[in-house]
Amino acid sequence: MNIYGRENMETKSHILVVDDEPDNQDLLRDELEVEGYQVTIAENGDLALDILRKYPTRFEVILLDIMMPVMDGWETLAEMKQLPAVALIPVIFQTALTGDKEQQTGLKMGSYDYLTKPLDLEVLFDVVGNAVKAYKNAMRLRVGNTGLQFVVKSLLEAESLSRVLGRLIQIQFDSTVHENKALEALNFPATGFEALLFNAVTANVEIDRAAKLRLMTVGSFESELESRLEAQKYKSRSVTVSIYWERGQLYIRIRDQGVGFDSQFYVDAWEKVIKGDIDLDIFQRHKGCGIFTAFGVFEEAGGHVEYCIPGNEVRVSVPTNKQS
Repeated sequence: MNIYGRENMETKSHILVVDDEPDNQDLLRDELEVEGYQVTIAENGDLALDILRKYPTRFEVILLDIMMPVMDGWETLAEMKQLPAVALIPVIFQTALTGDKEQQTGLKMGSYDYLTKPLDLEVLFDVVGNAVKAYKNAMRLRVGNTGLQFVVKSLLEAESLSRVLGRLIQIQFDSTVHENKALEALNFPATGFEALLFNAVTANVEIDRAAKLRLMTVGSFESELESRLEAQKYKSRSVTVSIYWERGQLYIRIRDQGVGFDSQFYVDAWEKVIKGDIDLDIFQRHKGCGIFTAFGVFEEAGGHVEYCIPGNEVRVSVPTNKQS
């Protein structure tokens, strides 16, 4: 089950398809219209930008090809991110470029997802449905509607929500943060959210850090996680993510249904790293530790991460430009 599921089509959502190939245009228009979406076609990135400048609030999702004449998808996405009214719209690459390097580049540039041709239509529909819901919820939050709540069960759902939260904060954040190259290297701020949600999902199925490392070493982490998520003992468990604004701060609470853990050990260790009391080799041995990753991302940004006893609830506060 997806984090948001397919969008309710009682009010049609509008998708901008940017692709130079007539066959791809026809395929996407026909299939998406059957699913209940409105579709507008742009034959290249330059035309897409003209449409977006004229109608910046019309679209909920953009499907973007990469290899196009006039302006390719890379340049188009970069230009889109410079348009304030457009920057939050989820952009999904759909391309024949299948290399890992290209996929990593697309995600690093801020795309919502990266799909390769020939497209799996079921995957496309699910990703688009997720993106539409994500955009609408992000816009609700942006205009000040408090009390948003999300429910996450799988790592895929956690990754999807992390992208939404990360992009939202990038839009709202003080400009000084964007100049910090350390944050850029950490793919701020989605990395921090994804780390915390990853921990919460695994906590629900009682996979602790030692078990994670052991399973990852033998290459069976994903299969074990999927097995436990379907087990009777754990299948009803979920992670609840609550979000609200107050006095220029964004507050996010992540709560799992696991047994908790000794979070104070990591809090103390992180403080010693900051003070220089622990050799960096100690930090390196915790590379990949979600708590350390989150501490680094959010504290570098002037935020704060706090675990509540017994360790199955974490609260994040991040300063933004938004005033409540």
